[in-house]
Amino acid sequence: MNGGARVILDSIKNRTPLEWGLILFAFVLPLSVASETILFCCLAVWLCSVLRDPRVRWKDLRSNSYLVPVIAFAVVALLTILWSVRPAETLQRVHRLLIPCVILLMGDVYRRPSSRTSGVLEPIFAFLCGCAVLGLYDLFRIPRTGLSHGALFQAGNMRDPQMYLVGLCLLLAVGASNIRREWIPLIWSGAALFSGGILLHFKRGVWFSIAAVFALFSLLTKAWRLSALLGAIAAVVFLIPSLRQPICQRVSDVQDLWDKDVGGRYALWMEVAPKLLPQYPLGMGYCAVVNEDFAEHTDYVQAKLDHMHNNLLQITLETGIAGALTWLLWMGTALVVMCRHLNVRSKHLSARLRIGLLSAFVGLMLNGMVEYNFGDTEILMLLCFLMGASVSEPVVQNNECRNTK
Repeated sequence: MNGGARVILDSIKNRTPLEWGLILFAFVLPLSVASETILFCCLAVWLCSVLRDPRVRWKDLRSNSYLVPVIAFAVVALLTILWSVRPAETLQRVHRLLIPCVILLMGDVYRRPSSRTSGVLEPIFAFLCGCAVLGLYDLFRIPRTGLSHGALFQAGNMRDPQMYLVGLCLLLAVGASNIRREWIPLIWSGAALFSGGILLHFKRGVWFSIAAVFALFSLLTKAWRLSALLGAIAAVVFLIPSLRQPICQRVSDVQDLWDKDVGGRYALWMEVAPKLLPQYPLGMGYCAVVNEDFAEHTDYVQAKLDHMHNNLLQITLETGIAGALTWLLWMGTALVVMCRHLNVRSKHLSARLRIGLLSAFVGLMLNGMVEYNFGDTEILMLLCFLMGASVSEPVVQNNECRNTK
């Protein structure tokens, strides 16, 4: 048996089926909603292992900082079935409340990873590989679709650029660490690919979020040259006529957000919310809101729009004040956990990745101020993936992190 085959076999032996399942989940997450099925399979396997020794495993689970807020939010959301305006709709979506269990799963599996593996770094790198595949696909799909529709920005969607946002934060964290120099060209190639994906989807919320995230990342890592170079790349892209026109159009269209006649965010935030929220202090029911509920309280609302374009407003509308408070507790816990072990002076890969996780989380939260991204299944899984990684311990061999000179 040659050396390459032996390495592959050793790699397979050193990882449990559950670890391989998490790696597969992370890779598929940017690519397909099939990642939800993979996640539920992993949760079923994990639950069986917990039930074999519940007393010992429960003791371990109690140490997870997310346990209380996750359970609290799930309980409140489940209780809304009792007074939901559409109980059938709520019942059809309650399975989504199982998704946050991946936080507990990852915290359990990667709490004390084997010295033969790299812990949570493996699913993180699998996620980056999935983002790269998505980026290569979008590089050809979006221009072709945009040309057929007559407008480049009509070929984008809300989900994919947020995947790129998280991928870019994690990839830049790897690039700002003391990894081997031969990996730098690959990292820059990935960063260019993810940046191109963010641009081609033409989602302004992600653009503004990534600008804020770059400022935060640069402040924490002191990687000013990195941010300056990315800014220069953005400036060069702006000089391309075929891209400059749709970029300028999307930026100028920001003023439409405050136009009542558009039937979008202004109508929802300034007219619908002040009328609907006081009517339902306990919430309308988890995932029970439909477009007709908005149409009754404003002159015009966009067709098929069934959310408030804001995480906090929508969660308050669905689950009431109690749901909003438990959600804020959950997101606040995530922020505390991600900030608690930051080491901005260290250039070790694990230390830099913690900064990357924090930056990615902040980016998604900022985008959630203008989009209800918490209600998207893939983005919910992405948020929980970041939280799970924040309570996991990566184990990296020293020779993998040393910057050779």
